[in-house]
Amino acid sequence: FGNLFSFSIDQKSTHRKGPVSQHYLNKFVRKDDMGKYFVPHAKTPFGYQRVITNPINLQRVAKDTLAYMNRFIKTHQHVINPSKLKKLISFNKVRHTLRFLINVIEEDKKKGRFRILNPKFIANNFGCLKWKGNALQARKSNDPFTSSIKRHEKIRLTNYAAYQIDGSYVKTSKYNTPLLSVPYETDEGMKTAPLAWVTQDGKREAAMQGTIFIKMPNKLLKGFRVHLTKNMKHYKKKGKKKRYYFREITGKNLRALYNNCKYRKNVVFAGDIYNIGIGKLIAVTHKSPVTGKDEIRLGILADTGSAFVKNTYKLDFYAGIFSSKSNLRKYMRHLPNTTDAYILYKK
Repeated sequence: FGNLFSFSIDQKSTHRKGPVSQHYLNKFVRKDDMGKYFVPHAKTPFGYQRVITNPINLQRVAKDTLAYMNRFIKTHQHVINPSKLKKLISFNKVRHTLRFLINVIEEDKKKGRFRILNPKFIANNFGCLKWKGNALQARKSNDPFTSSIKRHEKIRLTNYAAYQIDGSYVKTSKYNTPLLSVPYETDEGMKTAPLAWVTQDGKREAAMQGTIFIKMPNKLLKGFRVHLTKNMKHYKKKGKKKRYYFREITGKNLRALYNNCKYRKNVVFAGDIYNIGIGKLIAVTHKSPVTGKDEIRLGILADTGSAFVKNTYKLDFYAGIFSSKSNLRKYMRHLPNTTDAYILYKK
């Protein structure tokens, strides 16, 4: 899987249908002891920080994630209840945590005050595993923040987004780069066709993020998702660039995807689901680079991508829908490059 997906909890196959072979899992599952990176704490160290999250959106993601887990636990254990971490936090404990979170937020809707925004409530009701980032892996990946990860037992925090850009049905001087369809067979052989025309930057973001929304000249919103990429090794030999192909998302699927991309902002993490597992409630805590105040952000591990293969030092925080990378950078200035991280579970 070469890109971040549009939320792994929405992928019915989660990259493969049914159980996967041990040979395949060996490519994704770490062989070392996960207890080195996820350490039980006697007490959840929260009490004075400001909790920044949208409880309604967090509840929505918790419901979606729990529904996915209940439906696919028998066939997708490799991402729901991975063999390494289940010794530290069981599937039942993860499920119980999500149920508790959903119920608490539902009860608080009527009161107008959400307990999940109270750090003392979190400390009193949740146990935690302190996540110590794998500094050796960060160093091998040439991560510029390896020293902070090692010295302060932090993890690397990056971000990702979906983009909504302008485009065209036809090639123009501005929109001169096509999003190509998946190759199809004709009497003249395999062919592909442009699904839409965008700028080069637009095509680059579509390939990097995996999903793109395009506003056409007639104000119609279209959605596209990376569906296929050419074999990288083949193209390296030929001296050519990697080529991406797309499928259009239409009808109710487009509406559902757009709504998910909109309402899951700031409550979803992408990470190593093969070693950590989908559905973990994660808290990251740090001083805001903007205000200098201590804060906690809550999210659920519900996505992944190629950057997270055997990766136990990094998380991606989903930021929402943006019109450009520069707008995303401005928005994300309030988050640090490294952070303390905890997996929370209901006591």
